[in-house]
Amino acid sequence: MDIISGTFFSKPAPVYVLEGTKKKGRFHKAKPILTITGRTPVAYEKNQVDNKKNLKQTQCSKQYLADLNDDGLLDLVYGDKTGRFTKFDGVKKEGEMSFTNTQSTLKYADGGDVKLTMPGYEKYSSPHFADWDDDGDLDLLSGSSTGAVFYFKNIGSPAKAVFKKPTTLLEGLKLHTKRDPLSYYMVPKELEQDRPQFISSVTTTDYNGDGKLDLVIGDHYVEYNKLASVSQKEFEEKQREYEKIQSNVVGLRKFQDTYMQHKNLGRVWVLLRE
Repeated sequence: MDIISGTFFSKPAPVYVLEGTKKKGRFHKAKPILTITGRTPVAYEKNQVDNKKNLKQTQCSKQYLADLNDDGLLDLVYGDKTGRFTKFDGVKKEGEMSFTNTQSTLKYADGGDVKLTMPGYEKYSSPHFADWDDDGDLDLLSGSSTGAVFYFKNIGSPAKAVFKKPTTLLEGLKLHTKRDPLSYYMVPKELEQDRPQFISSVTTTDYNGDGKLDLVIGDHYVEYNKLASVSQKEFEEKQREYEKIQSNVVGLRKFQDTYMQHKNLGRVWVLLRE
């Protein structure tokens, strides 16, 4: 068994493989997955760019390997900060997996690009493929910046995957800030514990053995607490002040930095299918 891993802050955002060893639970050092010519399969914000100076590389890669054209080779599907799903077709190479140099995008039946369409620039697509509707082909599921999980039904053929517009399997957080949905500030208290928060990743398994696929979701949870040096009265006054300017992300960050301490945590959620 091997591990495939993306990267968060690197730009470009490469994908790595940690190959399993003969010792159970042990892996070799990470090495980047490369194209057939030895290049890093980097996704760009536009598929065709004439002037290389204008190339804009994506950041925050999340990936999945699946055979989407029924050729017996795994294809690399690449999620990123922009919410798109970029694909590099698998090619034959002695002794290891490899991919084409050319990127394409997953497609809807009308020819449009499959992508997350929630408000804001930071969407964080996180692809996972499974036969969610039990019809014999691979459907697309994805996490997102607000923790929401989306399902894209495959209505194509095993040789050519084509998808329907998304259905929401799990609603995401409804945050205070209007400008940027990926804001770690002023998360409503009633939503902190009842669902995944930010940058969710999804996988599927029959968790309870009932023959149905369930969702297993990882998230980025941010825990905020008032600084001990700040009085409760001052904290509440400043909080009310900044809540009046919800669209001012810079102001909210200044409030958080000045009056709060935070912990970045990761959690795992299981959602059983009815």
